[in-house]
Parts: sequence; structure tokens; C-alpha cells
Amino acid sequence: MASPLSSTTSPELTKKAVHLDQYSLEAPPPRTPSSPTTTTTTPQIITSSPSPNSQIIHRLRLVSFWDIAPGSLILEIGCGQGDTTVVLADAVGEKGHVDAIDPGPADYGAPYTLSQCQSHIKSSTPLGNRITFHNTTPTAYLSTYTGPAYDYIVLSHCIYYFANPSILPSILSSISSFGERKKEEGEKREMRLCVAEWSLSANSTTETDVRRKTPHILTALLLSLLETKRVTESQGNIRTVLSPSQITSAILSSPPPSQSQNRKWHLEAQLTLPTGDGMLDGFWEQHRHFWNWD
Repeated sequence: MASPLSSTTSPELTKKAVHLDQYSLEAPPPRTPSSPTTTTTTPQIITSSPSPNSQIIHRLRLVSFWDIAPGSLILEIGCGQGDTTVVLADAVGEKGHVDAIDPGPADYGAPYTLSQCQSHIKSSTPLGNRITFHNTTPTAYLSTYTGPAYDYIVLSHCIYYFANPSILPSILSSISSFGERKKEEGEKREMRLCVAEWSLSANSTTETDVRRKTPHILTALLLSLLETKRVTESQGNIRTVLSPSQITSAILSSPPPSQSQNRKWHLEAQLTLPTGDGMLDGFWEQHRHFWNWD
């Protein structure tokens, strides 16, 4: 069942985002007295949002919807610079832990690299102690993992960056090797798979918002199409674009966890989350790929 969620930011959410901003290396952009919300963007330095907490607020909404329980063990696939990782670590509390994996090279990313962002998070307390970053592919990590089963496996805005569409089924197949995690007190909790990805829809109540979102969708679709025409795999940003229905279908048709062979994955809840004005991921992708095009 799909349901909308208001993009209105509560004071509590804003306060939490401001607190978590300390884990981000991305400083707020310069502001002018005449236009306090105006940002200056150049080809050399491209930020993902006018304010770092725009990204944090978005992820706080995701984690709230996923209802992450304190004390949980979480595997985050495709963690990138760690925006979602920080929010997950905050949610699990001091008794929980997040294993965050990403195969990207240490020097990937701008204006700050994966290595710089992850190192900053790890050196910051208290959340840094709740996170372990792993520089490897999801399938390699899952094939060698021997620890307890995870309470949650999270894929937050990472599927677009998979090298090809076969990566998602491969990850889901590897996940099937996990069973239910037995808690110390004897309680069994089913493992949850939490996924967030762009909806490929520019639906909005305002024409201005539709115009702002449509270029992001067209850019993503174009880049994904171009990737299928390449003779050799590229190292581009967007390479796999799957719709919500395609992602859902892939999950529901994948094998269930090994200790639940008589059961299948089922869709517990689905939500359409409006993005706030501060989320400029679409501009970032267009800027990155088309700045120097004639």
C-alpha cells in the first residue's frame, strides 16, 4: 500500500538534523544579506544540497518510516559518504551497530571523498563507535560474512549506482543465506529489507516543482540507456535505473532467508516521500554530466 508523507519539517526533526550535521564535512554554502537562501555553485565544487541537513532530514524521514528499533544490527549496502549511515547509527542507539559497505574508491566524491567523509564520521563520537565501514562489494561481503543475521538490511538511494541491473538480484540471492536472528532473550525477529530509491515520477501540486524534478528523471533515464550501449562497463555515476515496481518485483521473486524456506518476502509497507526544496540531487546529476556540453 502506498501512502504520501508531508514534506513539512517539524521543529523536532530540524533539531535532530542540526545535531547530526556535526558528522558531515559539507559546510553550509555562503549566503548574501539580500538573499539568505541563495547559493553559489561552480563547476569545481558541487554540493548535494544548499544545506547539509536537507540530506539528513530526508534520511530521518526514511528511518522513521522503517521503524528502526534500538539495539538493532544493520547492514547498509551502498553507504557512500555516510549520510544514511549516520542516521541509522543514531537510531540503533549505543547497543546497536551498523555495518556500512561501499565498493567505491577512496578518492570518489566531491567536494569531499568517501575516505574523507567516512574517516570524519568514524572519528566523531558517539556515533562513530557504532559504525564499521567496509570497502568491498555487497556480494563479496555477504559471501564471507559469518556473524549473526542482521535485523535490517538497508539500500538507501544506491541502486542507481549499481554497475548493471543484474547486481540487485545477485545481492538479494546472497541475502537469502541469512535466517532469523535469535535475540539473547530468545525472541525471534524477522529480518527486514528497507529500500529507498527515486520514484521516476515528477508528480507534484505545483508546475514549478514538476519542472524542477523532470530533468532529474530524464537525465537518469538517459544515462542508464547510454550504459546499455557501451561495449565495456563505465565508471559513471548513474548506470542502473529501476522503477519502484521493478525493484519490488525483483525482491518478491527472490529467494527468502534460508531458515524460512516455507515463506516468501512480502511487502509490508510502501511510501511515497516528497523531497524538500533543499534536495538538489537532480541538479547535481545534470550539472555533473552536462556542464560542458554544447
